[in-house]
Amino acid sequence: MNGMEHLKRPLRAVSAIAVIAMLAMALGTSGSPGRAGAQEGSPEALPRSREQVIAQGLAIFDIEPAIWRVVEIEPAPFDDAEEVTGDVSFTLQREGTTIIRNNVTLKRARIEPGEAYFFSAEDPYLQYSLRGSPSVAWSIEYVAADADDEDAGGDVIYKTDPIEAFQPGTRDLELVRNLMLPGDVAALPSHRGPALLLGTGGAITVSARDASMEIGEGNGILLPGDAVISNTSDTNASYVVVVTGARVPDPGVEPADEEEAQATKAPVDEEEDGTPEAETEAEATEAPTATATPESTDSDGDGLSDERETELQTDPEDPDSDGDGTSDGDEVFLYGTDPNDVESTP
Repeated sequence: MNGMEHLKRPLRAVSAIAVIAMLAMALGTSGSPGRAGAQEGSPEALPRSREQVIAQGLAIFDIEPAIWRVVEIEPAPFDDAEEVTGDVSFTLQREGTTIIRNNVTLKRARIEPGEAYFFSAEDPYLQYSLRGSPSVAWSIEYVAADADDEDAGGDVIYKTDPIEAFQPGTRDLELVRNLMLPGDVAALPSHRGPALLLGTGGAITVSARDASMEIGEGNGILLPGDAVISNTSDTNASYVVVVTGARVPDPGVEPADEEEAQATKAPVDEEEDGTPEAETEAEATEAPTATATPESTDSDGDGLSDERETELQTDPEDPDSDGDGTSDGDEVFLYGTDPNDVESTP
C-alpha cells in the first residue's frame, strides 16, 4: 500500500432498521421506478447549496435485479495496474491522484479528491496512481445483486438492497456532489427511479415527511422520491447522489420505438449500446486493441501506429527505439518523454 497505513472499514449498513422502514414508507418505496417531480411546496423549491455534476455518461441497465456497490480501492502505479472491464460505474477520488485511461480510445483523465470519472459498459480501462503517490478512490458500481464481493478488487464499504427494475432505454446517468456548510438545506436532485445518496464527509440528515435519519461517511440510502438533505452539525459535510435521468434516444428513433427495440434485441446488442462511444455505428462496437486504431497498423505493438512512428522518426519494427527500457508508446502517451533519446526517461 505504498507505505500508507490503510484503515480497513467493515461493510457499512444503515443502522436502526425501524428508522429505515419508517423513512422508506415516508419516501413512498414501492419497488417500481418512478420520477421525483416538482410540486408546490416540494423540496424542489429548496436551495441546492453547492451542488454540481462531477461525472456523467450514458447507461443501459440490462442487469436485473441489480445493486449499487461501493468499493474502496487503491489504484496501483502504472507498471502494476491491471486492465479492468465491467458495467457502468463511477470512480470517486478520495485521496491522492488517479489517472484513468480508456484502452479503446487511449484517452486519459486525471482526477483528484472530490472529482470523479464515468466508466462506460464493456470498455477496457486502466486506472493507476502517480509514481510514489498513494491513491484512494471509491468505485460506485452497477452490478448483479448476487455479484461476488471477492471479485470487487477492494474493500466493499456499502451495498444497496436489490433493485428489481431500472428505467428502460439509454439513460443519462450523473454523479452529483454537494458540499454543505453548517445549517445548509438542499433538495434531492430530480431523478427517475431510485437515486443512491452516499455520504462522503461529516454527517447529513435525510428527511421525508415525518421521518428522518442521519447518513455518515461511507453510508448511504436509496431514495425513490423527494427528500430534503440538511447539515445540522457544526462542521462541514458532503455527499454524492447517483441520479438516473432522461432517456437519450438514438438520432431519428422515436422513444417508443427505441423502448420496443430495446426490449426485443439480443443482450449483446444491449451491452454494445451501453457504450456511449459506440451507439449507432456497427464498426464502432468492434473494440480495437489498446495499442492500435482500427485504421492503422502497429507493427511492433508499442502503441504508436506505423504512420505515427514515421512522423516521430522512431523505428516501427522496434517497440523501444532508443533502448531505454520504456516503450515508444508509453514515452509518448504516458510520460511525455522523447522516444528517440536514451537520456529522456520517465
